[in-house]
Amino acid sequence: MRGGSASAELAGLISGIDESWKFLQRQRRAAGQAPKLPIQAAAAYLAALRVPFILLCIFGVALGAYYFLHVSGARDYLTARNFRLLAKLGEQIDNTIENDRNVLIRLRKVLPIIIEGEERKRATSRTSCRFSVHPTSSTQTNISSRRIT
Repeated sequence: MRGGSASAELAGLISGIDESWKFLQRQRRAAGQAPKLPIQAAAAYLAALRVPFILLCIFGVALGAYYFLHVSGARDYLTARNFRLLAKLGEQIDNTIENDRNVLIRLRKVLPIIIEGEERKRATSRTSCRFSVHPTSSTQTNISSRRIT
């Protein structure tokens, strides 16, 4: 029985659609328009969507042109800037290494003189050191070392 009631509901739905279609045709006849077939209605609907579709395409082309021109140029600029910064960093590292090399070369030249001078000072300071006690007050004693040069 259930199958019978479903087919009755379907028949009622189809008859409701038919009545709606007939009602629209009567309104168009009353307004002086010829009734449209479903294919004609679909064509009219697609014709109405033509302008929004064209605007959407124009917007897509403009967006693509913006990406191609501006974003590609910005990417190229940033890539070149990064390479410039990398080259500058390399120059700074080269300068640092060159400065350290120059310091070590000069140190190699001066180091024997410094070592020789230190040895002389040690040799003279061992023999010429004298300690003395100077009383500054009755409870305090000042011990100082003097080098004779």
